[in-house]
Order: sequence, then structure tokens, then C-alpha cells
Amino acid sequence: MPKQKDTKKLILDTALDLFSKCGYDGVGLRDIAHIVGIRESAIYKHFANKQDLFDKLVIQMSEEYTKNANLLKIEHNEKTIEQYKHISENELIGLCCRLFLYLAKDERAAKFRKILTMEQFRNETLGKVYREFYFENVIAYQSKVFMELINSDVLIQADYKIVALQFYAPIYLLLTAYDNNNSNEKKILEDLTNHIKLFIKVYSKRK
Repeated sequence: MPKQKDTKKLILDTALDLFSKCGYDGVGLRDIAHIVGIRESAIYKHFANKQDLFDKLVIQMSEEYTKNANLLKIEHNEKTIEQYKHISENELIGLCCRLFLYLAKDERAAKFRKILTMEQFRNETLGKVYREFYFENVIAYQSKVFMELINSDVLIQADYKIVALQFYAPIYLLLTAYDNNNSNEKKILEDLTNHIKLFIKVYSKRK
């Protein structure tokens, strides 16, 4: 019999897999319990209900993202905002490509994105998570970065929120393109690189 901590992790892992295949509404706690090899009632030792299970999964995936971002040296904090003032074009391209490939190719990250993409229009709660996870939180952080870069005279004067949108939107579109056809990885990474080069050309004051 697995330890409680191991059982909780196994439940979360199984839920991630099943939700990505069948959708949130297409999976019940009984289905998860069956795959884990426990009684349905045992799930309630760890989670109040299915929504609580999903909420904990969101927390887990957020923590995994932060952990992997740190490993890839793409931390999001005040210190890295300062570093962006001195980052070279090649360094920025490398950073964006590392993050892109993590989001695109990490199995768990891809499954989580698939769940939220499928459910955003069918489930109001999951739609809110989708917007927060892939748009609102990202744009909020990047707006903060670009505001600091504009105020520090690194970038030209512009609406920092619009700058954030113009930087991030093509990246997310390329991520969607990868999800639809990952055989085009080389071309997508080329497009990502060219996007960043053009962005720097348009907004940087360091010509």
C-alpha cells in the first residue's frame, strides 16, 4: 500500500492524464480511483471533491513551472527584471527558446495546457484558470518588465501593456502551432527567433 503522500501524488498524476484525454467533465473520481487502484472513498482523504482535486493540480503545475523555470535560468522575479536591462539579443533568444521548448515538449506542461484549452469554453471555472495561467499572469509580469525597461530608457517610449501583448501574442500563437503540428519544430523556432529579432529592432533604443 503506497504512503499517503505517494497516493496523493499518484491521484494528481492520474487526474492530469485522464483530464487531458477525456476532458474535465468526462472524468469522475471513480475513474481516477480505478486507475490508481484505490477505492473512490480513499480520494476524499486527500481532496474534498473533484474541483478541489483540480485546484490542487493547478497549484502543483504552477510550482512545477516555477521549479523548471529556475532550472532553465528563466526565473521571474525582481532580480531578473534588472538583468533584462543588460541582456543581449542572443541571450534573450536563448531564454525564449528554452521556455518555449519546455512549455511545448514537457509532457506534463503539455497535458495541462491541453486540459485548459479544451475546457475554457465549457467550464467557467477552468476558463478562468486558463486566462490567468496563460494570459493575465503572463501579461501582468511582462508589463512590469517592459515598464521598467521603458522607464530605464532601454526601450522606446510606448504603452508597456501593448508592448507586452505584442511580445507575447506571437509566442503563444507559435506554441499553438506546435501543438497542432510538432513536426514543424525547426520552422517554428526560426519564426520565434525572427519575432524576437524584429521586436528588438522595433522597440530597443540600442541600435
